[in-house]
Amino acid sequence: MGASRLAMGGAVAGLGAGTLALGACVAANPWFADAPALAVALFGLLPAAGGAALLGAAGLAARRGGAASPRRGRGPAALAVLSIALVGLAVSGTLVPRPPLHTKMLVYGVDAANLALMEPMMKAGELPHFSQLVREGAHGTLKSMEPVISPVVWTNIATGYPREQHGISGFKTRSDECLKPRIWDYFADKDQVVGTYKWLVTWPPQEVTGFQVPGWLAQGAETVPEDLGFVKEFELGNRQSHDRKGHDASGLGSQLAFVREGIRHGLRLSTLASAVGFILKAKLAPVTPDEGFYRMNVIRSAIDRDVFHGLLDRFDPTLATFTYYPTDNVTHRFWKYFEPEGFPDVTSEQVERFRDVVPETYRQADQILGELLARLPADAHVVVVSDHGMTSANAGGGYFAFGLTTGGIQRFLAGRGAKVDVSNIGQKVSVGIAKDSPLDAAAVEAAIGELTFRDQPLVKVDVIDPGGPGTPPLLGFSLAVLDDLRADIEAGRRIQVSGQEGPALSEMVATVEAQSGVHTLDGVVIARGPKVTPSPGRMADTTILDVAPTVLALAGLAPACDMPGKVMPFFGGAPPPCDPHAEAVALVNREWREVGRDAAGQAAVDDMLIKLGYKTEGTPGAGSGAEPAGGSAGAPTP
Repeated sequence: MGASRLAMGGAVAGLGAGTLALGACVAANPWFADAPALAVALFGLLPAAGGAALLGAAGLAARRGGAASPRRGRGPAALAVLSIALVGLAVSGTLVPRPPLHTKMLVYGVDAANLALMEPMMKAGELPHFSQLVREGAHGTLKSMEPVISPVVWTNIATGYPREQHGISGFKTRSDECLKPRIWDYFADKDQVVGTYKWLVTWPPQEVTGFQVPGWLAQGAETVPEDLGFVKEFELGNRQSHDRKGHDASGLGSQLAFVREGIRHGLRLSTLASAVGFILKAKLAPVTPDEGFYRMNVIRSAIDRDVFHGLLDRFDPTLATFTYYPTDNVTHRFWKYFEPEGFPDVTSEQVERFRDVVPETYRQADQILGELLARLPADAHVVVVSDHGMTSANAGGGYFAFGLTTGGIQRFLAGRGAKVDVSNIGQKVSVGIAKDSPLDAAAVEAAIGELTFRDQPLVKVDVIDPGGPGTPPLLGFSLAVLDDLRADIEAGRRIQVSGQEGPALSEMVATVEAQSGVHTLDGVVIARGPKVTPSPGRMADTTILDVAPTVLALAGLAPACDMPGKVMPFFGGAPPPCDPHAEAVALVNREWREVGRDAAGQAAVDDMLIKLGYKTEGTPGAGSGAEPAGGSAGAPTP
């Protein structure tokens, strides 16, 4: 009997500790316990069982040693009381309503979303909240523009100006290099609270009344306000294996610090359980790079959703933006499983396991949208936009065609003194020339023209974007040799440079297999609100330059008169007249966090670009040469 009483006492003690822990979490975040059954299991049954096992074993040991049995206690009654308290605490997070928001404008970015994929899913009832917006508002194709490079296009959307006017040319650009005001600058100029969450090219962040969490191209962990830095700290740390303070990002200390800060800023139990569960699964059994990449993208987006809701509670901004990325970066990699026809490297087992991954990212985007719609006031405007669309890399044939590696081109041109930013756009390599490059576009093209293989030019060059005053041209490089080059790469054959032996072919050429989904110009726009005229069918195509003037019109703010975009046709009524001084006024009060360029931060960005397939390194027999996206499959971290 002594052992059983000790076991009961251990159960009570364990349950008490679990209750206190859950109470602390709910006190920091009233919406933490979003899954009551899971809360009871993790904070009640598990610690109770652990305490019972521990003290029960101690009781058995004491009996064998001849120790006296303890007196009968009140364990069962205490256990019952604590159980009731635990259940009540667990459900409190689902019963306490979140405070009402006064947000008047939500811009929801869904990277790479397109109607060709969404419309069948909406008809099948898989995207109920996107369908709701379509029924209640207007929608259509949002035409993107060359170059279809995410940081450039998202800046086109935010400013209403093309690249040659806003000055953002590639992946390694900073927010303070943007020459035009963005949507939130117009709101901030009217002393309105604004909040942007992971919009690209927002690092360093702006000193706004509200919040700004930079997107995945951030080279540092700076945020506004500073206490949100844990989100970027953890993101950067996991790219480099160590965080910015030098701690092991996958170590227990860093992960516990992230959990503590995450709960304080809105992290939910279901999200935390998904992350911990997958990490434990990966430690117990090998996880494929595909599995690790997909699961951690979904988990990161759930973390972003939770933190974003916490920020809405905290700041209640007039304008809020949230950007969802798995519909782009997951789709790049998994399209071959979604439409396996034409991809001979795909196995039936892979198709069975991963065919639903691409649609699942859209379902998660829809679920996030639904939660936001439920919180917005009835008179809020909601604008959903994508920067471009996505389709199969095999749509035009030649999935296994060979392409140029960004690393080889970068090294070759750097050796000639050029300062360039090189990235992949599908099977073409884009080359952005820095403003201070000693070599201009003509000199870069001439240098590339020296590369030959089998006595023919290796590279074909075309102008993607001619640029403008203060913005250099953007060149596009593609492989001019169309033969199968596998045997040449394996044999170690070399490229000729002006007739002399040059670098190995493998340094500049590889099979283009990193991205089975590639960008198209057909994105999507959906809008709903009191100034949106509902339309049952698709409206006429609009462009990404039309987003900024439309959002400003919906908010009753005057756009700059030289903004080239137009207010979209769904706008009901006459838009505000343009203001010739609006741009200058919106630029006046822009301030950024003082940060310097950081080699470690730039390396983290390079690592992410490689994992997403935007950068490649030529290595013999390694396909694109990119590290498997998702990093180490053995111990993924959110």
